[in-house]
Amino acid sequence: MNRLILLFALGLCFLVSFSQNSGDTIIVPDRPGMSTPPFLIPARTLEIESGYSFERTIDPKQISVLYNTSLFRYGLNPNCEIRLQVNYSGFKDSLNYFEGFDPLTIGSKLLIFEGQGAIPRTSFLFNLTLPGFGYKEFRPANPVPSAYLLMQNDFSDDLNLCYNLGMEWADKSSEVSYFAAVCLGYNISDKLSCFAESYSYFEKSSDAACFADAGLLYLLNNNLQIDISGNIDLIKPSNYYMLSFGAEAVQKCVSK
Repeated sequence: MNRLILLFALGLCFLVSFSQNSGDTIIVPDRPGMSTPPFLIPARTLEIESGYSFERTIDPKQISVLYNTSLFRYGLNPNCEIRLQVNYSGFKDSLNYFEGFDPLTIGSKLLIFEGQGAIPRTSFLFNLTLPGFGYKEFRPANPVPSAYLLMQNDFSDDLNLCYNLGMEWADKSSEVSYFAAVCLGYNISDKLSCFAESYSYFEKSSDAACFADAGLLYLLNNNLQIDISGNIDLIKPSNYYMLSFGAEAVQKCVSK
């Protein structure tokens, strides 16, 4: 617990320092929910999203901890951003305990349509998890791709609906799992917002896994935000939960 508090305090201090003097650049984070909004980082802007999560399954008895997950997003132009994700995590079950870096994940988000009326703002997200880096128990043997279609409708300045459809490939199997998420977001005030969402994973060889989560986000300024959220299993609520908190900061890299 002391290590967790220290890591979070150091990370928050770094993000506060990083977010200074960013002008009017407004943060557009992907975390903390499982769904991903279609908004891109502005051109020549770097955003860092960092957090911690604790995940527990009762049967089978498993604990997964993300001591730090950091997503770096850089806007190449108004229609494209590139991404790098670095995680340090731990996993424990009745027989084993592993702790170390996860493999690196690179990716890109591309704007397809700005959105107009009932037609949603739409983007495409592609990720690739790379072999050759990270703790041996976490490393894939081959590159592992995933792809998502990201959409959002804004009902007003304060209320929106975000929804995703995706495909995720496994490391040592040709089977594809399908991902679907629906998230309702609401701005309570200029600084405080909330969300509630449902997300599911589907595979041909097993039953669907269905979850729900909800959370709060607080904007400290235009360039720095903190968040907290919690997840449960919709099919067996008493068997699984996850808690998460984090922060996001944005910095304009090159002035016009």
